[in-house]
Amino acid sequence: MFFRNAGIPDIDIIRNLAHTIWPVSYKGIITDEQIGYMLELIYSKAALIKQMDELKHQFVLVYNDDENATGFASYSPKVNDDTGTFRLNKLYLLPDQQGKGTGKALLQHVKDAVKKLGGKSLELNVNKENPAIQFYKRNDFTITKTEVLDIGHGFVMDDYIMSSTV
Repeated sequence: MFFRNAGIPDIDIIRNLAHTIWPVSYKGIITDEQIGYMLELIYSKAALIKQMDELKHQFVLVYNDDENATGFASYSPKVNDDTGTFRLNKLYLLPDQQGKGTGKALLQHVKDAVKKLGGKSLELNVNKENPAIQFYKRNDFTITKTEVLDIGHGFVMDDYIMSSTV
């Protein structure tokens, strides 16, 4: 398994992964309509360029002994925060990679990168119905609060905010 920082030339890889992973990962949690809306909102080429260039999200691709990426993550310093908190914006794996230690390794890679940047903690949002909550709990994250975000078109994100030290 190895990791590679991703940039603008990798947008198609990230988009393809997201469009493969999301319909499976969010089935039964949010509607197909919300999945489609959020994929366009978050993973359009323009949205990914903005995340990389303007918002300074660092994307990481994970590979498992071949030439095809099997997942990705992104992280960034928390906006308007001087406490050393970073945000884990994304962490997604192809369904056949889940439960094999790939997610744990990718999360640890992000934690190590954040620590090298002077970060003290890592924070994320996760849907309250997402089984990934248990994954994050097993990896030292705790629920710190709840948040309901209106994302437009009648859709909301009903999330826990979880945090861990790095």
